[in-house]
Amino acid sequence: MEELFELLYKESIYINLIDNKLSVKSYKGKIRKEIIDKISLHREEIISYLMLADVSYRIISKAPDLEYYPLSSSQRRLWILSRFEGADGAYNIPEVFRISGDLNINFLEKSYFSLLSRHEILRTIFRESAEGEVYQYILSEVPDDSFQHLVLDFEKEGNKVSEIISSESNRIFDLSAGPLIRFTVLEDQSGGGYIFCLVMHHIISDGWSMGILKKELFTLYDSFKEGCTEVLSPLSLQYKDYAYWEQSELENRVSLSKSYWQEQFSGD
Repeated sequence: MEELFELLYKESIYINLIDNKLSVKSYKGKIRKEIIDKISLHREEIISYLMLADVSYRIISKAPDLEYYPLSSSQRRLWILSRFEGADGAYNIPEVFRISGDLNINFLEKSYFSLLSRHEILRTIFRESAEGEVYQYILSEVPDDSFQHLVLDFEKEGNKVSEIISSESNRIFDLSAGPLIRFTVLEDQSGGGYIFCLVMHHIISDGWSMGILKKELFTLYDSFKEGCTEVLSPLSLQYKDYAYWEQSELENRVSLSKSYWQEQFSGD
């Protein structure tokens, strides 16, 4: 299901559930037939997924303050997959895009680190205990070197530009040390604009989240440029709250199932 939603995101297709019916919108115009077929094929699954997500959001409460937190099921799966030999940068999510016009690098850097302060998951690392159990830890801050600004001549140093983008997109993340996000801004010294290369590990993000983060980044940038401060509403929940809730739910279900079968086989 995650792969389907990532595909829809890349195609700028957004799905909502309105009165238990799917509402599908495309910001690129006509939706390709093969995508329509995929949505039709998985219609019931999509509706169930969106209904569950909506219910989950309303019943999740904040996790207690702890030194570390459990992983969600999807995080655990990605942790295991990332440990396989040859995985390397396979689970990197790079977003490379070009913009033109004037840009204040100081405001952009401030926006980036404000985004990291806002979202705990962007400051999260993963460490294994002596017993072999993996937990997520939230760092108080991320090193300054996760943001870099490089000035190059895009026309004369085109190969170098490509090499930097490729290197940053594929460079392996250390899940236990972090940070699991990095942002490289390439500036054309001849005034040809900028290239942004924002890379995250899949264990802390996905295609949908990337779109939200980009939107918030530029919202923060515009606000700092205009001299404003608190333009984004505070987050009521962080990802660790969901992970803690999900694992608590799973433990409760296992406990109830165990009690049920013990009762069934206990005899009179």
